[in-house]
Amino acid sequence: MKRKYFPFPLLLILSLVVIVSCEVVVVKAIRNKLDIFGTERQKKYTLYIGLSDGETQEQKFTYDEAKQIMYDISRKFAEGYTIYDARGYWYEGDTNKMFSENTLVCVLFDIEPENVKNIMDEAIKAFNQNSILLEVDTVRRAFYSKEE
Repeated sequence: MKRKYFPFPLLLILSLVVIVSCEVVVVKAIRNKLDIFGTERQKKYTLYIGLSDGETQEQKFTYDEAKQIMYDISRKFAEGYTIYDARGYWYEGDTNKMFSENTLVCVLFDIEPENVKNIMDEAIKAFNQNSILLEVDTVRRAFYSKEE
């Protein structure tokens, strides 16, 4: 009596279907576990604004003065923002030198790209900058409050 075997190609396809199905279930479970806060996807804009004057390379404003200027600019175009102090560093290959300057970092959510551009245009003028570094990310975020 001859034994009948399952055709190898069919066995291979069924195995792949099972593996892919298991992987989809695992990925969904991990996503759900990580998404305990009910987060939503959103654009996050981060502006890095150097405080050294673009022509003189001297800082004309203290951090507090610069923050007030950024508060006044941001308030015109954004409903909410975070501004904090930082120190930026960069290497200039032409001169083989390392540079640094005091920097303001402005983080924006819930804002149209045109308003981000408006903020950058006004900040470039106010701080006499040649440019501002803009970082755009798609992030997941949620507001958390403790349940009673």
